[in-house]
Amino acid sequence: MRIEEEFDAWIASFEEGPIGLPELMGLSGLPRDSLRVLVESGLIELRPEGRGWRCSLRAIEKVRRAGRLRSDFALNDAGMLLAFTLFERIEALEEELRRLRCQLPRT
Repeated sequence: MRIEEEFDAWIASFEEGPIGLPELMGLSGLPRDSLRVLVESGLIELRPEGRGWRCSLRAIEKVRRAGRLRSDFALNDAGMLLAFTLFERIEALEEELRRLRCQLPRT
């Protein structure tokens, strides 16, 4: 099996079925309590499905980023949440700035 096919199958497994907390913790590198902080804050949405949880690929990306922030900067859960929130806000502002720049007349 080629790498592209393996990657596609891996992505499809998240899109088609529920992902359990152990898998999500493994992908993020976060302990259960840190993951709970992200879910309770509303930054990560998990939907119950059967005996597991389902989340979007974007949620997986978010928990991986949170895990990197926590480990790279040796942050506690509150610091991780603050840094994550600030990075999300910066990205939203940068996107808005790009959109507004596209609306400016060319000179």
